[in-house]
Amino acid sequence: MEADTSRTGRLSAAVPPPELAADLGVDIGERAPVLRSQIVHRSGAVIQDSVSYFSMHALTVLPQLTREFVQGGAERRPGLTALYEWLASAGLTLTRREHLMPTPIPDAEVPPPQGWLSIRRLVSDQHDRLLEATDLRCDLNRSTLVYESPSAHP
Repeated sequence: MEADTSRTGRLSAAVPPPELAADLGVDIGERAPVLRSQIVHRSGAVIQDSVSYFSMHALTVLPQLTREFVQGGAERRPGLTALYEWLASAGLTLTRREHLMPTPIPDAEVPPPQGWLSIRRLVSDQHDRLLEATDLRCDLNRSTLVYESPSAHP
C-alpha cells in the first residue's frame, strides 16, 4: 500500500450473491459473515474495494474468525493474510482460483478514467470446500495487485 492511501475495513454480515450461497453454507437470501474493505487515495478516490464472504465451514474450523466476527472486527489494518495463516495452521491446504470479469458501473457512480477491473477469488481447502470468496474491484489507473508469498497464502 502506498503512503498516500489508507485502508479501511469492517467485519459484518451481508447476503452473498445467490451463486455463492450454497457453497458458503447459507440459503439464498441468508446473511453470511463478510469483510468489507477499501483502499482510498488521499484525494478521496476509491482505488480498490472488496467484499470477502466467509463460509460456515471456515467459521467452524477457525474459532479466531468466529471471535473476530462476533466482536465486530476491530478496525485495525484489515486484510485476509491472518485468515490464510489461521487456515494453514488448522491443517488446511488452500487453493486459490481467480476469475477476471467486466464490471458494470452503477448509473450514479463516476467510474475511474480507465475503468474498473473485477476479480472474484475463491479459496477452497484440500477437500474442495469453499472457505472464502472475495469480490475485488480495482481502479485500472491506480491499482496494483501484489501477492505476497503465494506458496503460503492463496
